[in-house]
Amino acid sequence: MTRTHATESVGSATAPRSEGGKAVLVCPHCAHESPVRGDWLLVVEDDRVQVHCPDCWAEITERPR
Repeated sequence: MTRTHATESVGSATAPRSEGGKAVLVCPHCAHESPVRGDWLLVVEDDRVQVHCPDCWAEITERPR
């Protein structure tokens, strides 16, 4: 199986990967893996959305809302 790695341009160095046609995020701190719409914790504020790891609470990415 071939895996494609790409680094997010916003937030910490998270690597979305393609596995069987579905993007997977990997926490750079504890290696937790889950689909993009998986079990990641979202913190929604007025102007941004932060994505945190459910295992270690590391911030994975932050994006404008």
